[in-house]
Amino acid sequence: MVKRIKQVYDRDREGWRILAGLDGGGRLDLYIAYRNKLLWKLKSKPVNPFSYLSVGAEVRDLNYEIIEELLRTGRPFSFQALFPQNDVQSIVMLGLGRYIQERKTPVSESEQRLDRILTEKVEELFSKMYPERKTPYV
Repeated sequence: MVKRIKQVYDRDREGWRILAGLDGGGRLDLYIAYRNKLLWKLKSKPVNPFSYLSVGAEVRDLNYEIIEELLRTGRPFSFQALFPQNDVQSIVMLGLGRYIQERKTPVSESEQRLDRILTEKVEELFSKMYPERKTPYV
């Protein structure tokens, strides 16, 4: 998976976005998007402070589909926010939303299923490669 991402990156180094965060089990979720064409999700478990054991999947980037749906239904609105970090740098957030009254879950069912599969696979791989570290000792 990483080899495929690197091949695409070596061909074109512009238009990349990355989002990372930890799940409830301390595993790293990493989303890598390329020009609204490709999206990868990697689930990683730390082996030591310098390396991770990772599994991943290539998924489709839904940004354009979501924007089209928002424009087609409901009352769309745009938003932007500026978050100063220091005297020189700021984070700018831009987006498109829709006024809704019904409550929806933030993660789709297919995303939850993919997350469960990747979690199981990275834990299984970790258990095979590092059986002595699977169960911590006291």
